Amino acid sequence: MNLEDAERALISGQYAELLKESLVGISSAELETRERDYIRWSVLAVHACRFMGRTNEALQHAYNALEKAKVTKDAVLLCEAHLAQARAFKTARDYDEAIRE
Repeated sequence: MNLEDAERALISGQYAELLKESLVGISSAELETRERDYIRWSVLAVHACRFMGRTNEALQHAYNALEKAKVTKDAVLLCEAHLAQARAFKTARDYDEAIRE
């Protein structure tokens, strides 16, 4: 699965499959030292985890993406990583609020 197929899986609601493929993409990008792909796959993993209710995992993927994006000095990837982290934080807050109610 490539990044475009992964985005389609996100839109169509195939979150478990997207998470599985994202983890494979993250591993291969890390082994081949492709930071851009690592960040993109991590952002997709954040979205999949959010929709599946895995808030801690979403926060971890967002943190990893942001740390890699800071090193690359690519403004677009840095913005995407910050947005993914913001969404992961929002999901965690919503989850905590739902538990309190």
